[in-house]
Amino acid sequence: MNLRRYRRGEATATLPIVFEDVDWAELAEAYYGDPDMQELFAALASDDENDIVVAEEELASSIMVCSEVFESTAAAVPLLLDLVSTARHRRASWLWLVGMCTDPEAAFGERLPMVQAALTAHVDRVIGFLDDADSDVAAATAYALVQCTDQPAARRALAEHPDQVLAAMKGPHEGFIDPVTDERLAEFIS
Repeated sequence: MNLRRYRRGEATATLPIVFEDVDWAELAEAYYGDPDMQELFAALASDDENDIVVAEEELASSIMVCSEVFESTAAAVPLLLDLVSTARHRRASWLWLVGMCTDPEAAFGERLPMVQAALTAHVDRVIGFLDDADSDVAAATAYALVQCTDQPAARRALAEHPDQVLAAMKGPHEGFIDPVTDERLAEFIS
């Protein structure tokens, strides 16, 4: 299996380079025994809103249950970021999900550092979404990046994009972000 290793603190995450490298059956999954993850991700990129909604419900419970994250969550992070780059619908939703899965105020579990490492490994790619034409994507990006403020590039990008940070705090997801994360975001508004 072709893998990359990521480290955040003492936790090491081994993550796939491409979808086919993921052995989903071998990962600790949240709820479903072994859903056809490739089929789910294909449905998430669909043009059919109904397919997307059904797939999103199944995916969410396959990577996170009652706020607990798993190895499958870490493996899903780069794939969700691929969706942000390529999907036509719900792009901001995938970034909000990535942020939520890495937010220590919203997620927990022994694999949380692994999930956070997965996001940290892609921080440069995520930064690019701050300038997205869709303001909801930019706001979701700020929320995801505030989970990586141990990375100088993330801190710099958030400081350079106060409007997107404010949108994450006051946008359509207002009230979704917990007070601690809200305070962390507020650091970047001058």
